[in-house]
Amino acid sequence: MNNNISLYNLHKTFSLRRANASWWNRIHDPQSDFITKWNHFFLVICLVALYLDPLYLFYPIIRNDCLTIDLNLGIVVTFFRTVTDAFFLSHIFIKFRTAFVAPSSRVFGRGELVKDPKKIASRYLKSEFAMDLAAALPLPQLVIWFVIPVLKYTTAEYANHTLSLIVLIQYVPRISIIFPLNRRIIKTAGIVAKSPWSGSVYNLLMYMLMSHLLGAVWYLFSMQRQYECWSIECQKESNITNAQPCIASFLDCETKYKHEREAWFKATMVLRNCDAKDDDKFQFGIYADAFTNDVAESTFFKKYFYCLWWGLKTLSCYGQNLETSTYVGETIFSIVVCIGGLILFSHLIGKMQTYLQSTNARLEEWRVRRKDTEEWMRHRQLPQELQERVRRFVQYKWLATRGADEESILGSLPLDLRRQIQRHLCLAFVQRWRAWGAYFIQIAWRRYLRRKEAMELAMEEGLFEEECYSDETPEESNEDSGSAAERTSSVEGSAVNATLTGRVLSSRVLSSRLSSTRRLSNRLSDYDPDGSTLKMPKMFKPQDPDFSKDQ
Repeated sequence: MNNNISLYNLHKTFSLRRANASWWNRIHDPQSDFITKWNHFFLVICLVALYLDPLYLFYPIIRNDCLTIDLNLGIVVTFFRTVTDAFFLSHIFIKFRTAFVAPSSRVFGRGELVKDPKKIASRYLKSEFAMDLAAALPLPQLVIWFVIPVLKYTTAEYANHTLSLIVLIQYVPRISIIFPLNRRIIKTAGIVAKSPWSGSVYNLLMYMLMSHLLGAVWYLFSMQRQYECWSIECQKESNITNAQPCIASFLDCETKYKHEREAWFKATMVLRNCDAKDDDKFQFGIYADAFTNDVAESTFFKKYFYCLWWGLKTLSCYGQNLETSTYVGETIFSIVVCIGGLILFSHLIGKMQTYLQSTNARLEEWRVRRKDTEEWMRHRQLPQELQERVRRFVQYKWLATRGADEESILGSLPLDLRRQIQRHLCLAFVQRWRAWGAYFIQIAWRRYLRRKEAMELAMEEGLFEEECYSDETPEESNEDSGSAAERTSSVEGSAVNATLTGRVLSSRVLSSRLSSTRRLSNRLSDYDPDGSTLKMPKMFKPQDPDFSKDQ
């Protein structure tokens, strides 16, 4: 018994240690928050990597009528490419530590998670490992900094061909891993973009990425077309016996300051015959803009934005603006651009339009429903009062539910969840009524305080008048007592006969007015402006207001 308890405690302790272990030591659930966040983050890394790789195609440049490479651009792109490669390797490691659902257990419910590291590694090595590894290898860095410097007699044209071929080949697995990544995100989170606007931006970025790739490829083919023209003219010039011999290395900027190259440059016609502005001797076709607009010799940013604009324009027009030559490679490239533009525009821009329309779909549905209601009321000739009530109800229902069918939403939920939602709504309703009740009580209390202050002020004014009018004659006091007696008798008489009540009240009002008139006349007769003993009324200082009562 004690041994069983100790084994249970040991197993429990080991389980707690595994639960508190670092992320690289855990076996992750594919539905966990960590994997979901990592998939979204890695999707962004993939998009950045797809943007960086075409920048290698801007590696060749033409400077001073010779072909060379942009070393500064290569250093910057290599650095950022190495950073993204590190994330690709991290993604491979995480997939080795991510559990999977056994296919045989999917018949009943969610399925059983396989957390054995050996089984996870075996399954991953047989499925997606080769594609992920091909996308993560730093092949362009190895070619630029290790392979090309070792080779002897390497020209800029050979280096550009090798690098561009490696980049374009590796671009295929890099763009291929986005599709299963999207499926995993949709499987765990339901959607890739949480809002219609973010979904529209995502599709627009994919379209711009394809335009960026197309512009970079067009620039690379333009450089190759220019170098091909130079090679053809150089070969023609070498066949002429009397001419200065043309060597292929003269087209490279590394031989720019050699005496043989300088002598050949003064006498050669190669550069003149390969001028894109004079298209009669050599047909540049769709690549002529790269030389007529001085794109090849411009700075990087001018070159990049022009190529991006060219790719975006060509994709949006489905390649209809291209004027090709009879060169086979150029024609095939134009066909691919036309088909690719049609597919991308119909797919990505169509999805973007769907996302944008979904933002106003519910509002448009409500407008149609409201229009149908108006037509139905006019057809049935409802009174104007009923029509206004119907309009107010439709407006209230839209403001309360925003067009959502709450009954269908609640009906699709399980019973316990519906109870919790109804309890929450009831509590929220009660709290709202408490807030409203407190608000109304506060308003009533403040109104009561204002009335109370008004009554106290009226009582103080009455005392003030009594002190001001205390100097009265005995006759007036007798008259006042007589009138008071009359009022008392009239009140007692009113209890005997109710019909005399109106007469008694009118006599009381008349007597009070007569007494006030007499007091005013006596005060005016006794008033002496030159007298030394002028009685001033006593002025009482009002009490300071207490604002704490309103709180």
